[in-house]
Amino acid sequence: MRQATDGGYIMAGYTNNYGGGSSDIYLVKLNPNTTTIDWTKTIGGTLVDKANSVEVTSDGGYIVAGYTASYGAGGNDFYIEIGSASCRERV
Repeated sequence: MRQATDGGYIMAGYTNNYGGGSSDIYLVKLNPNTTTIDWTKTIGGTLVDKANSVEVTSDGGYIVAGYTASYGAGGNDFYIEIGSASCRERV
């Protein structure tokens, strides 16, 4: 969990309950007062995808590192996601 530029918090992990795979990367952005969720996002394919860490970038966006069995060469491949502060943009 890291503090976002707006004073809220961003958390990364994984979920078995949302998304389309057996597990998917799960991002949660908490409101600055930490009593409400601003947004959530799942990332992943049909296999296992998990986040290990999240950082806030200098432009207020987020970078997530983890691994994926859904994409890449097979097995567990390294995965990086870079998004805007609203997490609606994928690079």
